[in-house]
Amino acid sequence: MRPLSQFALGALALAALAGGVPAQLITGVVVDALGVPQAGVNINVCNEGSGGDPDVFNGGTDLNGSFSTTVIPGGVFNIVFIPSPPNLITTLVDVTVAGTSNLGTVELLQGVTMTGRCVTAQGVPVAGVNLDVIDLATGTNLDLIGDNTDALGNFILAVPLGALEIRFDTTPVTFTTLASQALDVAASVDFNLGDVVLPDGHRIITLVQRPGGLPVPGADTDTVDTVTGQTLYTPQDNTSAAGLASVVVPDGIYEFEVCPTFGSQLVGQSFPVVVAGADVNLGLTLLQFGVVLQGTVSAPGGGGLAGVDIDVRDSATGFKLTTCNDKTDGGGHYQVVVPNGTWNVEFEPPYALPYSTLEQTSVLVAGSTTLNGTLGDCAFHSAYGAGTPGTGGFVPVYGSSGGAPRLGNPDYTLELSNGVGASTVGWILGFGPSAVPFKGGTLLVDMSLPFFLSFLPLGGAPGAPGAGALSIPAAVPNDLSFLGATAYTQFVVQDAGVTPFGLAFSNAVSISFCD
Repeated sequence: MRPLSQFALGALALAALAGGVPAQLITGVVVDALGVPQAGVNINVCNEGSGGDPDVFNGGTDLNGSFSTTVIPGGVFNIVFIPSPPNLITTLVDVTVAGTSNLGTVELLQGVTMTGRCVTAQGVPVAGVNLDVIDLATGTNLDLIGDNTDALGNFILAVPLGALEIRFDTTPVTFTTLASQALDVAASVDFNLGDVVLPDGHRIITLVQRPGGLPVPGADTDTVDTVTGQTLYTPQDNTSAAGLASVVVPDGIYEFEVCPTFGSQLVGQSFPVVVAGADVNLGLTLLQFGVVLQGTVSAPGGGGLAGVDIDVRDSATGFKLTTCNDKTDGGGHYQVVVPNGTWNVEFEPPYALPYSTLEQTSVLVAGSTTLNGTLGDCAFHSAYGAGTPGTGGFVPVYGSSGGAPRLGNPDYTLELSNGVGASTVGWILGFGPSAVPFKGGTLLVDMSLPFFLSFLPLGGAPGAPGAGALSIPAAVPNDLSFLGATAYTQFVVQDAGVTPFGLAFSNAVSISFCD
C-alpha cells in the first residue's frame, strides 16, 4: 500500500467517485490458529495482472481483529494479510472485490519466531543484511516481514515449521566486504540463532566472452568448496550485460564454475581458485561453442528417473568437462552442451534411488547426439529368513535407511525396531547366509566363515514391548574393494520375557555394495 495521508486518501476516494470509479469494500475478522482476534494486521491488495494495484483506504485490523477496507477500483485481487510474528503472511488468492465483499474469518498461518544477530568475524554488529527463508520441501522463497537486520545487527522473523534454509545476503552492506552465508534449520518452536558470523569476503572476478570477443550475459557462476563439496550461497552471481562476473566469498579453496545459458550453445568452464586474504582476478574466460548431448535415463523396468547426475569425461585422459544443469528432469530427460569428441558418459543416480551408476564409454559426439541409459538395480537391502517374537509378541524387524549401499554414500544406516526396550542386542555380521536352529530361533548368518559380533544397547523404555530400537551409521567407503561384495547381518535381542532361552531373533538382511 502506498504511504498516503488520511486526508490524501480521502481526497483520492472523492476524486475517484467524482470521476465515476466506484469504491468497493472488503470486511471480515482476522484470527490466529487458536481463533484469537489479531489487532494491527496490515492489509495489502495486489493485482497480479495488468493495470497496477488498486488504492486501499483503512488497510488494517482494529483491536477486535476486524477490518473494513475500501478498495478503488474493484476487480479480482490477491488480499495479503501482514501480521506480527509468530504469525505468517497469509494470502487469499483471486478474490473478487465488487460492492461489499465479506471475507468472513481469515485464519493466519501458524509459524514460529526466529531471532538472532549478524556480526563480523570481529564481533561488530552488521546492519542492513537481507534475510531470505527457503522452504526446503517446496523450494519456495517465502514472503517475510522485517527481513533486514537493524542498526544493531538484530533480526526477528516469523517462519513456518519444517526444514528451512536461512540465507544472509550481505550485498546491501556498504561499510565492509562480507561473504554471504546460508544455513539449514529445522523449525519446530521459537528459536534463537545467536550470533551469525559473516566472514570477511574477497571477490572472484572474471570477464566472460564467446568467440569473436562478444560478452556472455546471464551466465550463472557457482563456487564449490573443494573440501566439503558444498556450493556456496553467492547472491547476484550471474554475469552482467558486459559479461562481467564478480562474487564475494570467504577465504578457501574452490572450484569456480561458469555456466552459460543453454540457448547460447556454449560449453561451461571451471577453474580451481584459492582465495587467501585478497581478491582473485581470473582475467578473460573464453567459452567455446558446443553441441547438444541429450537423452533419457530409465529404471531397469522402464520409466524415466529424476535427479540423475550426468558426468562427461575425456575417454583418453579422464578429464571431466563442466556440464551445466546436468541432472535429469522429472521425466528422466537431460540436455547438456559439450564439444565434439569421444567421451565417457556417466549416469549417477541420487543415493535415495535403488539403482547403480552406469558408465557408457567411447561415446562419439559429432553434432547433436542422443544417448539414453538404463540403470541397474542396487537394492537398499534384501531381507531373508524369519525372526522370532519377543515380549508382547513383537518380532524384531531389521532393515536400513539412508538410501542405496553405493560406494561413497555417507548416510547409509542399519535400523532395528520392535525389540524390548533398553535391552542388549548381539549384532552379527558375516560373509554368507545360514539357517542354523539356535536357542529357540534361527541363526541366519554363516558363523563358520570369519564373522563379527558386537553387543549394543537398545533405546526405549526399559522392558517396554516393541519399544527397543537401534540405528547403526554405516557410511559406505568410496573404496573399489567393496564393489560387488555382499554382507550378511542379523540381530539377536536379549529378552527376559521369552522362555526358556531369553532371546528374540530378527530377520536377516544381505547388503550388496554397488557403484
